[in-house]
Amino acid sequence: MNILSLLAVIALCASITNCSSELASSDAAPATQTPAGQPNVQEAVSRQCLTEQVKNCTASNPCSNGRETFNSPSDQPACTQDGGALSFTDAQGTSRYYCQYKPSTSSLKPLVIWLHGGSGSADNVYSFTTMRNRAVSSGFILVSLQSRNLQVNLARLNDGHHFDSWWWDVKAPSTNPDIDALDRLIDIQVRNNQADPQKIYLMGWSEGGMLAQLYGMARHETPSTYGHKVAAIVAFSASSPFHRKYENNRDCTPDILLKSQLPIFTMSRSCDVVACNKQQETDLWNRGSFADPINMEDWKSVLQSTINNANVTHVLLNKDNSVASACAVTCTLQEATNNHLAWPVSYEGTMLNFLFSH
Repeated sequence: MNILSLLAVIALCASITNCSSELASSDAAPATQTPAGQPNVQEAVSRQCLTEQVKNCTASNPCSNGRETFNSPSDQPACTQDGGALSFTDAQGTSRYYCQYKPSTSSLKPLVIWLHGGSGSADNVYSFTTMRNRAVSSGFILVSLQSRNLQVNLARLNDGHHFDSWWWDVKAPSTNPDIDALDRLIDIQVRNNQADPQKIYLMGWSEGGMLAQLYGMARHETPSTYGHKVAAIVAFSASSPFHRKYENNRDCTPDILLKSQLPIFTMSRSCDVVACNKQQETDLWNRGSFADPINMEDWKSVLQSTINNANVTHVLLNKDNSVASACAVTCTLQEATNNHLAWPVSYEGTMLNFLFSH
């Protein structure tokens, strides 16, 4: 789901001190070779609600969000604190960029992949979080993947920076370019940077959290074609990738949902555009909210019942980051949006402790 134009504006302002006329370093990580096909993998998702995959923006078919035009499938983040962006090529031949902090020690290290929200950037890991400082002090590899530029044409979402959690191909290899990209990125980290294959984690915000949940459930019990699994994930203000409102389909859901025991730690706010409960979801949608997934109460129920996952932990926060006992009684769209855009820095230690306990 989109983090609105406000996130892009905030991200730009937050990074203005690091602006440069030069592109970030393009020292490329070695391209991962596509492996030979392997039998099964996770195939327990049926019925795509879309007739085709969401398309990249290109020079011949550009897209726009009303403020900026996108002429290429991906943008290169600055990654200033870590010497510039690295890149690899996905199955579509698209250059995929990421920021990376790697400890200098020679031992195997946990890998945390951070996924930004819609309209955001891989650079948001520096401007909105303290995750890099925590990676330095705790000695884990931190990678922030840049999303693609997509022509979404879905619900109230604008074209631009998005991770694709709408195309539910969870097989390995997957035809979803973002699932394929994560498969390749993880393999690069394990082969080249001594990431511990038993300690691979994802952390996502909003739309990035939805992809983290989709990918994690696809790659927890069943490995990627490169042989890697996800141990656990954290998602902030991110609901179901499987229950969406767009086009003329107000209840877009697969006929069959995959089963997974992936350890999932979710956090959201008592007033949030990723709505707390059904009443809030309906009210905010009627007020013009851009958020297209179901509310967190319903998603938690789906995780625990339909998906049959006993390893789900959810923490509800108030605006001031205190733990909430219930959904907010009143919730304006502006307040919900502001809460959604406030990454809970004070809970990063809690998030990491959850991940590293698995």
